[in-house]
Amino acid sequence: MNDSSFQFYSRAKIVSGTRALEGIPLELSGYDRRNPLVITGPNESSVNSTKRFIDAIADSGMVIRAFYDNVTSADEITAAELAGVFKSKNCDSLIAIGGTTVLEMARKINLSACDTNNMVPMFLVPTAVIRDTDMRNSVIINSKIIVHPALSPDLIFIDSSVKTPEWGIKCINSALGAFAHAVDGSFGSVNPIVSSFRQSAISLLYQNIPRYLKKPDDRKARTAVINGIIHGGIALGNSESGLIDTLTEAIGSKTQTPSGMIMAMLLPSVIDYRIMEGGNPDDLLMAMAGVEKFCSIVKGNIGHETVRVIKQFMVEVLKSVPAETKKLHLSEIETRDIASGVSETTGIQVKKISAILHDSLLFNKQEGK
Repeated sequence: MNDSSFQFYSRAKIVSGTRALEGIPLELSGYDRRNPLVITGPNESSVNSTKRFIDAIADSGMVIRAFYDNVTSADEITAAELAGVFKSKNCDSLIAIGGTTVLEMARKINLSACDTNNMVPMFLVPTAVIRDTDMRNSVIINSKIIVHPALSPDLIFIDSSVKTPEWGIKCINSALGAFAHAVDGSFGSVNPIVSSFRQSAISLLYQNIPRYLKKPDDRKARTAVINGIIHGGIALGNSESGLIDTLTEAIGSKTQTPSGMIMAMLLPSVIDYRIMEGGNPDDLLMAMAGVEKFCSIVKGNIGHETVRVIKQFMVEVLKSVPAETKKLHLSEIETRDIASGVSETTGIQVKKISAILHDSLLFNKQEGK
């Protein structure tokens, strides 16, 4: 390994548990900040997550300098208005209670209210669906991508005691996307630090997505899934986009199927291709099956067993969302166009891309009925 094998950056600290929210005042004081602007959305307020947050900090002496509870989109007009509130109220930090949209709004407020050399700490309390891509350190403003380390959350508080509505298909879509990114990425970087986050994500999601599907109000399963998505996001932020991203983007432009579902359909065939091209599936299978079962498998059968385990897992998950999987309909002409475009982008032969697409679509038709 060379020095680049250990390059890694993650701004986020994760605090997870049944009383995680009570740690916010202490963590905030560690940044010498005490006057946050708290933003959330109407859905989160409706399930009393904001009340739980206020109760958790009630005895701390922390002052909520400003509060906004109607984030429904991360539009730039509202972000500018809230940046004005942030400055006029002398706020010194941001707390986002919600999911992707609320976090995106916090990024825009931070960038609008502060100089890029003096951006404020930003905390996330995920009480709505988040994605692994939310761990990035960038934001789009006026159609321009702005990248800055302070645009990723400093701390993430995952409190299993916070009541949230059933997240349903959005949660599964997000979890499958994170799982697919982590699995496909395991054939790329040799960075051991990134790999540790990736394997943690794979293990958490593989074990807990089925539990969440069976019982959506299972707080332990939901908390584990959120942790898995975030761990996967940290790994993703230290990796390059993989084949599954390129394929998903191409297919997504021609269908209404959610991206996580597309990735789930593609994953067995993509991993089969990775192994046939010489990829080592050992760490991947160990993360899913566990050390004891992994050690019981004959070395020559590890590749086949890895594909079998992933396919079986995807079949079971996709059975729970048949309405979503049926949205994927591609003609032969569309499939050829996608294969040609992906081949041009990745340098992989058209026939190999076509084989992945045909195997994935056949897999969906057989198992998604």
